[in-house]
Amino acid sequence: MSCLHRRLNAEWIGAVFIPPDDPNGQLPGDLTFQGQPCDEIVTTPFRRYSNSKCCSTGDRLWARLPRLARRHSSVQHPGISGQLREKLMARPSNRSRVIDAAVRLAERDGVRGVTIEAVAEEAGMTKGGVQYHFNKDEMMDAIISDIWRRTEVEAQRRLPVPFEQASLIQRLEAYVIASAATEVHGGELVIFLDGSHSEEINTQWRRFVERWTSAPGEGLTDAQQVVLLALDGLWMNEVSGRLLFSKAQRAALVDTLLRHLTL
Repeated sequence: MSCLHRRLNAEWIGAVFIPPDDPNGQLPGDLTFQGQPCDEIVTTPFRRYSNSKCCSTGDRLWARLPRLARRHSSVQHPGISGQLREKLMARPSNRSRVIDAAVRLAERDGVRGVTIEAVAEEAGMTKGGVQYHFNKDEMMDAIISDIWRRTEVEAQRRLPVPFEQASLIQRLEAYVIASAATEVHGGELVIFLDGSHSEEINTQWRRFVERWTSAPGEGLTDAQQVVLLALDGLWMNEVSGRLLFSKAQRAALVDTLLRHLTL
């Protein structure tokens, strides 16, 4: 199997065979998830054989989606029939199954319980099927990166303008709201606190935070820095279960943090 196909199978979703006589078989202008364009679309050659003879050729379309999108995939394109779209939506992502199984194990048995063998059993897959997507270190990295990717999606949704046009205050407000709203599972926190992930993931996390808490020519005030520290404390206490707030209490706390951003 080529490196390209391994990468696509491991990281991409939405393989759609388009035969050459399909009137909608041209490369689509866009493929969307919940109204948002996918990160990237590529095609790979495809040949279908019958009795050892090539009977048709075409392309497989691949659209990169974040794991959250894969878990709730909603592929929309006029060139994809409703029946095929339903099949794509119903087909689970093995990569997501692996990650979800690892998170459940971490919450139940701790990080030491997250082995390739245990994940395979929990996910109902073979050991080779798990290793096709991840080794253990890659699995831990994927779980941690998924947290900030979900927060990124939520923060983008909260911005009133495109990110490049957003002021520092608008970015901070979106980041505070998104961080408070993004659900983090207990197993994800166990892995996060254990440090069972690479320095590269730590670097990516720092860049994510810096992206939302800085802007060219603008610096944070003391009050804004205190808000970010308080937000970290709120997030950690809620996820760990040490402090549990009602929806009304949480909303009041977030409103307080937002007010202090402009002090």
